[in-house]
Amino acid sequence: MTRLPVFPKQSLRRRVMVLVTTVILAMSFLDLVAAHWSLQQSLYKYSRHNQTDQTSDWAQMMGVLYDEFGSWNAVRQHLASESSLHIDGQKLSQLEAVVVPNNGGVIRTQSHAKRKPDWQSAPILFQNTKVGTFYMHPYISPQVRTLKRRITYGFDTAQFLVVFIISIVAFLFVVVLVRSFLRPLEDLAATAISMTAGAFDAPLPTGGDVEIQNVINAFAVTRNRLQEAQETRKRILADIHHELRTPLNVIGNRLEAIHLGLYQWDKQTATILHEETERIQTIVDELDELNEVQAGVQKLDLAWVSVEDWLTKLVTLFEAEATRRSVNINVHIEDKSLCILMDKNRMSQVIINLISNALRYTPPGKRIIVTVRNAVHGVVFTVEDEGIGIDSSHLPFIFERLYRIEPSRSRDKEGAGLGLAIVKEVVDAHAGEVTVRSLPGKGTRFTILIPPQNSLS
Repeated sequence: MTRLPVFPKQSLRRRVMVLVTTVILAMSFLDLVAAHWSLQQSLYKYSRHNQTDQTSDWAQMMGVLYDEFGSWNAVRQHLASESSLHIDGQKLSQLEAVVVPNNGGVIRTQSHAKRKPDWQSAPILFQNTKVGTFYMHPYISPQVRTLKRRITYGFDTAQFLVVFIISIVAFLFVVVLVRSFLRPLEDLAATAISMTAGAFDAPLPTGGDVEIQNVINAFAVTRNRLQEAQETRKRILADIHHELRTPLNVIGNRLEAIHLGLYQWDKQTATILHEETERIQTIVDELDELNEVQAGVQKLDLAWVSVEDWLTKLVTLFEAEATRRSVNINVHIEDKSLCILMDKNRMSQVIINLISNALRYTPPGKRIIVTVRNAVHGVVFTVEDEGIGIDSSHLPFIFERLYRIEPSRSRDKEGAGLGLAIVKEVVDAHAGEVTVRSLPGKGTRFTILIPPQNSLS
């Protein structure tokens, strides 16, 4: 299979520079075109104004000739015989002009002269009375043409030099501005690259505009979260190693002793190996379930459940254990007819995990109180014990995977640190919220809030 070539992407700096350069060149070109057009318009207006003045001057001269000779026929004969008639060096014989008397006829300065719509015109007056009209083809003398070319060339050259200098200055200014603008982003990219090697302590760039600072601040938050996630991952791996190592050591040592003949295979040995195997299986099952809930692999099987029937059956499961530990479990349901839309199996595991934790840390003679009540924001479940409590420094972390308050005592309490993580994920999947309050030596209260749209009473 032929692989398509991979072309390197242009850097942001290069793209910005190309864009700015293109804009500067385009604006410079448009400025030159606009200036040239403006100059040509000014010269054209000046030329037309000059031609209008020339036409008026020749019309006045025709009026003088009419006054002098008394008729247009006499004027025609005079013009035919006199070729040196001129105004400011401009001879009439060089002009393409036509005199149209009011009494009819046409007097042409040249035999081929024929009036056209774009010709200049001026009235011929005699004693303030119009006696004819003078028409003249627009005429630009060679001197004026030369002057116009020189003015245009000089103006265009000066304009080009000015625009060129301004463009160079603007380009250099933009180069400096772009460098100062992109420097924090380039430093941020270098920091991000160093993070791929695990260097989370690389300094973040400073300076830049508000928008750049917002990007840097967002990156800092992301970096901190990644660092926390990496540390959590390392801790989870260490905890899993710790949790699995002990039962595996027990199993391995006991099997090795049997192999060496130090122990006989009996019921007690089988029981020990079975318990340790179940411990490993429990940890693996809880990890699998937690991963499925977090990844959303298993969708919630929602159904309306009667809270009283459901909760009563769950508490019954703990009667034997509670009796053995001399702990009382009390249940209070405010509304006996309350129903909740939930995944019964998963929410059952939530309550089981909370009651199991309460039993594990509640001394004999104390109580565990399970309550359900309606509130403004939904249905509230509480599981409260009179146990040993939890120090406030641990409360922000107890819903994390494999978090153990007292690692040295976790095995005595038979906990792997996954139950509360599962509780939080299941409650979150129901769009609910779980919180905890605790006082060392007084007890712990877990509160679960289920949104009102999931309840019916």
